Amino acid sequence: MDANNDRPLRRMRASQEADKPTLNKQAEDILGSLPEEVRPDNLMQRFPHTANRLAENWRRPVAGVREFNGLLIDHRGNRSGFPFEVAMELVTLHDYYVTEVYPQFQGVWDDPGKHRLR
Repeated sequence: MDANNDRPLRRMRASQEADKPTLNKQAEDILGSLPEEVRPDNLMQRFPHTANRLAENWRRPVAGVREFNGLLIDHRGNRSGFPFEVAMELVTLHDYYVTEVYPQFQGVWDDPGKHRLR
């Protein structure tokens, strides 16, 4: 193939690269500042659109938990899921989110020593 015939292919590749989602500033700031052991580096690199959605809902606990549940639980039954390392990052980040960022008391069975009936 000569250089002239290769130009449309190059333009198409450049267009596809430009259309790829990128990590936005909010996701960089929120997720990038997390402790190293919970920072979802693979997620941010490989699935920036998903990282952007998590960051968008980060400061809204109900929406944040809903977003995590939507990512971690296949409600449709036909999803292939994330690669293992990304799935593990999501599970770790979810655990951190519900225990450190927005810990919630769910009921009397969660922490029997903390809330005793008198």
